[in-house]
Amino acid sequence: MKVNGTAHAPIGAGVGLAAAFLTEASTVETAGLTATGLISALAPDLDTHGKLANRVNFVNGLIKSSLI
Repeated sequence: MKVNGTAHAPIGAGVGLAAAFLTEASTVETAGLTATGLISALAPDLDTHGKLANRVNFVNGLIKSSLI
């Protein structure tokens, strides 16, 4: 089974949302935990040569080239 960014993102967001629910977090904390879970779940996609890694490298290249 191949898992990509489109599967990682909702899983991470769901885990963050579940953590917020279990800890009875406020609305702001819930948003923060959900966002943190989503971003953390995308981390495995950054070390592969997939779409997300290519996008990050493209933006990184643009930033570097504009500074030179």
